[in-house]
Amino acid sequence: MTRPANLSDWAGLLALTAMWGSAFMLNEFALSAMPPAMVVAGRVSIAALVLFVLMTAGGVRMPAFGRAWIPMGVMAIFGTALPFQLIAWAQLHIDSAQAGVLMAVMPLFMLTLAHFFVPGSRLTGYRITGFVLGFAGVCIVIGPP
Repeated sequence: MTRPANLSDWAGLLALTAMWGSAFMLNEFALSAMPPAMVVAGRVSIAALVLFVLMTAGGVRMPAFGRAWIPMGVMAIFGTALPFQLIAWAQLHIDSAQAGVLMAVMPLFMLTLAHFFVPGSRLTGYRITGFVLGFAGVCIVIGPP
């Protein structure tokens, strides 16, 4: 059951949007001084350090090294390191604004694909409205050719 969004939800969404959107600009700055692999290694290392501190503070422990690490390693490579590497490489050829706009379209496609492939993720009136508003926002950011 869902609940209405409160002020802290909106503040969190705004913070997430600012962090996600600024990543492309920060990538562009970093790529002017170092190769994509170093930028990605730095981003992933900082994130790992932050997660380690948060996990330690919260009393969460990693599983012992072994079979449980295999799926985590696969997710780390295909869900984080490889996409970050490809985005950083792409930003050598396009500017940060274009990279951000291109990445903004991805959730819109996922919403549509989820309708067909994820049980319980049917397109409702609210989701269609969100899709239309999101797509319109991306079109406004792109602007006329």
